[in-house]
Amino acid sequence: MDVVALVGVLLSFAAAGLAAWQARQARQSAWQVASLNHQIAALDRETDQFRDDLRNAFTALGALRTEGDMVALVASLSLLQSSPRATAGVVKAGEELVAAMSGAFASPPKSTSKSATVSLQAEARKVFKSIAEEKARLVTARDLQRRWPWSRSTGNG
Repeated sequence: MDVVALVGVLLSFAAAGLAAWQARQARQSAWQVASLNHQIAALDRETDQFRDDLRNAFTALGALRTEGDMVALVASLSLLQSSPRATAGVVKAGEELVAAMSGAFASPPKSTSKSATVSLQAEARKVFKSIAEEKARLVTARDLQRRWPWSRSTGNG
């Protein structure tokens, strides 16, 4: 009878230890999923900000009629260039666009504004592609964590 009681106590301790380990793993998995969700939400906010800044820059470019309108263009491009998602290519293309548009009011006008605009559009496409790839990686890591909570994937690698 003492052996049966001893086995019962040992099994009880083992079951309690296993339950505690599983609860810890579940908390850790939930934290990792929440962390990935926060990263995805932050990426979405940065994407929206970049898209709005890009739209404002092209709106200012389209409204450019006089040299006085350059202020709005320079301001909107400055906001675009300071976006957390702006790359060195976006910054350079914005600077080239300002220089080209400033030259448009020179005598004789310079005709480099179209290539500067195309360059900014190309750089913006690269940024959006990079954002899409990063979001896909984060969503995959989050979904993997939901399906296989014991995996150690954090989406950072």
